[in-house]
Amino acid sequence: MHLLKLQKQNQHLKEVAVVSGERGEGRSSLVASFATLAKKAVMVDCDLEKSALRAIMEFAKCNDALPIRDTSCGKISIKETRYGPLIYPKPLRTKAALCHVIFNLRRKARELAREDDIDFVLIKCPASVDKCVATAIAGVNLVLMVVDHSKVYEQRWVEVFKLTRYLNIPAVICLNKCSNTDRPSSDVMGKYIFTQELELVGRIRFDQMVARATSLNSSVIEYTGAAISQEIKKVWENINIILNTPSVSG
Repeated sequence: MHLLKLQKQNQHLKEVAVVSGERGEGRSSLVASFATLAKKAVMVDCDLEKSALRAIMEFAKCNDALPIRDTSCGKISIKETRYGPLIYPKPLRTKAALCHVIFNLRRKARELAREDDIDFVLIKCPASVDKCVATAIAGVNLVLMVVDHSKVYEQRWVEVFKLTRYLNIPAVICLNKCSNTDRPSSDVMGKYIFTQELELVGRIRFDQMVARATSLNSSVIEYTGAAISQEIKKVWENINIILNTPSVSG
């Protein structure tokens, strides 16, 4: 795949792709929260339509002491936020060109990370399982599969996992929107995670605070210190532990 030809100039750079099989499973809220926890990251939003991530970051502007770099070039838009640059595609007439645009988004993200000495690139992948997702995750250090535990999209997230195996990319899973009565070892997802030896990096409860934070253009981490924030922090901590293992960091 042509994306693999992109060389990381910053050897400390870690690219994490957040993927799901459907829209509304929590990609935007997690990427926004991870960027908050990382303090500084380059965010890549691969969604064609305007997403919750862009809405949150619309009001996450830098203060006057920081340089502003809100620019558009070609089919790429770059918005500076206090968490780092946010890169996303400009409106396209058709989805046909999206794979090529995603390639350019990722290349630009690496350039900005090198220029600004940023160690993390957080990629919000398209909510599908197709060539565009393959372009979004190829060559990353880690794929985080976000699964909405309140819904059954078994076939789609299994396809996402198979894609990561095919591309030889380490993948972990996070169960989102869990209830207090969920038992991870007794349902279809739990059994699949066990049989495939997928690493479960966390379970995040269903909480209305996520919708409230988004409506106020805030990440969950900024909005509340409640239990859901602690669960998201634990996921991020586990991701960093995995990123720092020799088999992944290389």
